[in-house]
Amino acid sequence: MRRSILLIIGQSLLLLLSGPAAAQNCFDPLASPMSQQPADWKRLIDWKPTTTNPEVVELQRISDGRGSNINLDYYAYTFKKHPARTIQEVFQRTRRSFETYARGSKRDPGQQFFLPYRSGSVPDTVQKESAKLWASSQPAGALMTFVLVSHQPVLVLRATLEGKLGGLGVVLEQGDVLATCSTELDFIFTTAHTKSGGWHPVSGNRGFGMKDNGDGTWTFYTMAADRRAPYLGGRMAEADAYRRNASHPFESKQSDPSEALYLKGHEFWLAFFAAMIEDFEKQGMTIVRETVNSRRYAYPL
Repeated sequence: MRRSILLIIGQSLLLLLSGPAAAQNCFDPLASPMSQQPADWKRLIDWKPTTTNPEVVELQRISDGRGSNINLDYYAYTFKKHPARTIQEVFQRTRRSFETYARGSKRDPGQQFFLPYRSGSVPDTVQKESAKLWASSQPAGALMTFVLVSHQPVLVLRATLEGKLGGLGVVLEQGDVLATCSTELDFIFTTAHTKSGGWHPVSGNRGFGMKDNGDGTWTFYTMAADRRAPYLGGRMAEADAYRRNASHPFESKQSDPSEALYLKGHEFWLAFFAAMIEDFEKQGMTIVRETVNSRRYAYPL
C-alpha cells in the first residue's frame, strides 16, 4: 500500500515538473503548413491574456469581433541557417528589424511603419519603456504600433505639438499590439484598443517564431487567428463598400467588403516578408521555400 502511494506521489511530481517544459513555446507552428483544419490554430484562438498597462483600454478578444468569419493564416519561410550566429541570435535580430521590414521595399524610407507605442504626439516615457522591452531578449509587455494604410484616406483633426487641434488632415491609421507572451524563439502579439491609437482593425492574436529543422535549415513563421474589430470606423467603411456594390450591380469583379480588411493585411505581410527575405539573403541565409496559407473560416468554429 505504502509503495503504491509513493508511486502515485512520484508520478504526480513528474507531471508537475514535466508540464512547464512541454509548454515552453508561446504557440504551436503548423505541422502541416497548408492545413485547413481550424483546430491547428487552437492555442492562438484560445489565448486570452490580460494586462495592467494603463494605456490599454482593452485587449481585443476574438470572441468580441464581428462578422460570420475568422481569419486563420500561416506564413513560413525556410532558409539556410546562418553560418556563424545561433538561431536565438538570428531570431532576436529579425524581431528587432521589424521596423525595417514593415516599410517594405517600396515605401517611404522616412516614414516609420512600426515603432514603440507613445501616448502623445512626441516621444515620451511610455514609448521608452516599450522600446527597452522590445530590445530585450524577452519582449513580453512591450506595447508596439503598426502604422496601417487604410482602405481609404482618413480625414481627422490633427493635434499640434502644443496639444491643440491643427485642422483637418489625412493621416495613416494606427494599429497597436501588445506582446503578451515571449520566449527566446517565439512571441505573440495581441491586438489592443488603446488610449492613443483607438481600435486595432482586427481582434485577435498573431504569433511569430523560428525553429531549427535539423537539416541545416531554419524556418521563420507567423500565424494568426483574428476577426474584424467591432469599432464604428470599420463598420462604416464596409457599409460604404456595400452601397457602392449595390449602385454598380453589373460590374463583373465586385470585391467582397468583408474580405477587404484581410486582403489589406495579406498585402502588408507579403511586403513585410519580401523585405525580410532580402535581409536574410544579404546575411548569407538563402531562402529554400515558402508557405503562404491565408483563409477565412465560418465563425463560430
